[in-house]
Amino acid sequence: MLARKNNIQVIYQNNKNTARAAGRWQQQERLKQRRPYLMYLTAGDLRVRPEHGAWHKIVLHIDHEFWFSHYPPNGWGCRCRVVSLNSRDIKRLNLKVTDQDKLIDVVTVDEKTGGLAGIDLGWDYNPGKAWLGSDIVLGKSLVEMPANIRDIAIPEFNKAVLKSKPHYINAVNEIAAKVALDKFKDDQKVFTLGYIASEEITKLLNKAKPILNSLITISSAEIASLLKSGVRLEVLTLLMTTLHDANLYKYRNGMLEITDTDIKVKISEPFNIVLISNTR
Repeated sequence: MLARKNNIQVIYQNNKNTARAAGRWQQQERLKQRRPYLMYLTAGDLRVRPEHGAWHKIVLHIDHEFWFSHYPPNGWGCRCRVVSLNSRDIKRLNLKVTDQDKLIDVVTVDEKTGGLAGIDLGWDYNPGKAWLGSDIVLGKSLVEMPANIRDIAIPEFNKAVLKSKPHYINAVNEIAAKVALDKFKDDQKVFTLGYIASEEITKLLNKAKPILNSLITISSAEIASLLKSGVRLEVLTLLMTTLHDANLYKYRNGMLEITDTDIKVKISEPFNIVLISNTR
């Protein structure tokens, strides 16, 4: 039991680190006119992976493609971070912008996996641009793990997701305002709403239903589309709570229908998508 709880804690901690990284990226994006460069930093001790050590003090413009795949964390237990700099900082710290030849030497492909060397499977994304990546990996792991461990893990992760509810509600309200003013533009954001309950996953697996991931999401574009179709704002702001409070589901035609609501969860890959009937 202790080992199981430790495994859950490791996953939870990595998800927290990824969420923090997403927040840092958003802050750095806001400041990029004043501090347009980023520098990669490791923890600087013997536990640092050799590949990550090779990236220590790489300095590149925030829009450089390196940050699309190498913005930390870059794997389970990764403690690396990124700081923002301006030209004066670079000069004061006796640094220089990393040239392309240096990048070619330190950004390599793992011949065994075909992925980027030094980056764990499923972590080759920028948390701020696509921080959903770790949630997708977790959602898949939850389906694949033994039911008795999943029974413990999913409630813990759903508690963590609920802590993001204020952020989700603010985002929905902002989207609603833009839709009302006809100024909405798709920002490609996808919001984690929670994970399908363990007992529902077990039922689907026992019936040989096609479920590969437990993650439930909704995108900015979907929120805007639902609002335009007449779904009430209140339905969307309460969506996360409704999903977490649900205890009765019915599986039909690739959908999990939540009893006594107009909400369905479309079972799909790489994550499951919320659908809502038009409730004017």
